[in-house]
Amino acid sequence: MPPSAWSTPPPPVSPGPCPPSQPPDSPITNAQWEAGKTYAIIWSDAAPGAQPLNLMKERATALQQVLQIAIVEGTDGLCEWGVPADLPTGSDYAIALGTPPDTGYTGLFTIAGSASPDPEPVPTPR
Repeated sequence: MPPSAWSTPPPPVSPGPCPPSQPPDSPITNAQWEAGKTYAIIWSDAAPGAQPLNLMKERATALQQVLQIAIVEGTDGLCEWGVPADLPTGSDYAIALGTPPDTGYTGLFTIAGSASPDPEPVPTPR
């Protein structure tokens, strides 16, 4: 047999970490969506496999999950979402795709809801 038939095979390649999810392309920062209407959430370059798509709220540095929109296939790139009619109005919503630490976020956008926004705290008199 030729010498190459007896050579040692290369070591197996271990899989690296999945690339971080890219932020969804839609909604864009400062967009305004209306509660009760359906919109397309669009993304690209997400890792394959099941990925959570979540609605987030609050400051960009301290986003909190409001609800899970769907579990999507990362390579699909599109999810049609009916914004719940009872969401409070706010300009501090974002959408997250993926699981930490591989999560992509949109910029903040507005949902004009039928419910009133969360009330501002009232200062306590001294």
